[in-house]
Amino acid sequence: MFKEIQIFKNEITYFEKLWIKNKVGQSPVYIIINPELLQTTSLSKILENMEISLKNLKINPLFPYPLYLITEQKLKSDIIPLANSKAELPPYFNFRWKVPTPSEKTIIQKINILKNNLIASPIDRFIKEIKTIKKEQKIFHDLLREEDFYIDIINNLPKK
Repeated sequence: MFKEIQIFKNEITYFEKLWIKNKVGQSPVYIIINPELLQTTSLSKILENMEISLKNLKINPLFPYPLYLITEQKLKSDIIPLANSKAELPPYFNFRWKVPTPSEKTIIQKINILKNNLIASPIDRFIKEIKTIKKEQKIFHDLLREEDFYIDIINNLPKK
């Protein structure tokens, strides 16, 4: 279940304490910036300080659990995913808690071990690898669509 964090200051140390207190990276989180703070500070500066604090603590805002910034302003961040509203957040993190079965408990233990390995990995490497893989998958997808197009043309040619 997503946890909500309200931002009231624009200081790197404030963000670092906030990330530790709310266990960012260990559960899905979304951030809402106080409107009063936005009147005095630009969103790009706040976003920059948030990214610095995450790098200082070696917290990956994408893995194993995401950290979303909810804002209606159009900004671009290579590190922190952005959303326009709570409705745009991934629905698979909204679930009801129940007591896990024994087989689910063993799966949860394995996930916790893998999660710790992900946390220990550097953020920059992950982001570069994901971008490379995304780019290659897009090229592959485009080639498959082109192949399907040509196959349809061949199948629709009149037979003699």
